[in-house]
Amino acid sequence: MKWRKLVATDSDNDVHDEEILNVFRRSDDEMLGNANVAEVVDLGTERVKQRLQTLAEEDRVEGKKIGGSWVWTLDRDERRKPVPPNIDRLIHILVWIDEKARLVITIGLLAAVTGLSLLYWGVTEAFIISPVSGISPTMMMAAGWSFTVTGGLFTGAAGLAVLGLRVIERLAISRVTKPRPAEPTGRSRGQVTPRLILGGFVLVLIAGPLAAAAVDIQDRLASTSTFSPLAAAVIALLIIAVIVAAIFDSGR
Repeated sequence: MKWRKLVATDSDNDVHDEEILNVFRRSDDEMLGNANVAEVVDLGTERVKQRLQTLAEEDRVEGKKIGGSWVWTLDRDERRKPVPPNIDRLIHILVWIDEKARLVITIGLLAAVTGLSLLYWGVTEAFIISPVSGISPTMMMAAGWSFTVTGGLFTGAAGLAVLGLRVIERLAISRVTKPRPAEPTGRSRGQVTPRLILGGFVLVLIAGPLAAAAVDIQDRLASTSTFSPLAAAVIALLIIAVIVAAIFDSGR
């Protein structure tokens, strides 16, 4: 069918490239030898070596010789999650769009942080004591709102795009892969992982300082004639939200 050419790459090989790469993606070991891959795919060791050399030329894997034997690992830019061969083109298109959307999110966050900083700067005593030559508080506020709104719109739109891409990817993979069998026991359900514990610990550490910062920002803004207490509280929460989003986005 014609639609298959849009979602999958035609392959003349008996084993699809993604099947070979999926061996690395599913392995607990970062580096694998030719024999390790040959045990999983239906190819001989020498043929696996040839295919991996071709993939290395395409910058999809990296190889090096250790003690007379070749070992391989995925290229640092290669996707880490398994890719169904029959929709590989669709998955890689989604990954490419996701990367661009995340770049837009980063730019949007920077713009929002810049705008909120200008708003804060424009209404504090620091601006009155040390005014910028040729720039009035009104101009500073207008620029701040422009950056904040534009950055928020870009971040929100790109965030929704990333969410939509996740849904499309999950639906596409679920349509072409068999559902995994149910776990024999319920041990994994509700299990507290080290990552969850660490995340909760970090959240507890930063919650106090962030709350104090939000209160301080709200007090400073509300003390001016420009903002009402409600507007000051909303802006303070926006500033803290952008800071938190920037922290978690940089940690991905």
